[in-house]
Amino acid sequence: MNTVIITGAAGLIGSESVKRFAQEGFGMVGIDNDLRRWFFGDGASTPANRWKLIESIPLE
Repeated sequence: MNTVIITGAAGLIGSESVKRFAQEGFGMVGIDNDLRRWFFGDGASTPANRWKLIESIPLE
């Protein structure tokens, strides 16, 4: 199995990349430092999206 590293994995583009690579059967390492919160405030924070990804992507 090939593995990809996705930076910004819980953000908009990163989370879509996670979904796509999971669909293609890749293993993944996702990295996200939640800088959206620092730039745009608590409402833009990414942990909720991160948990959605964790729950929806099957672990192998």
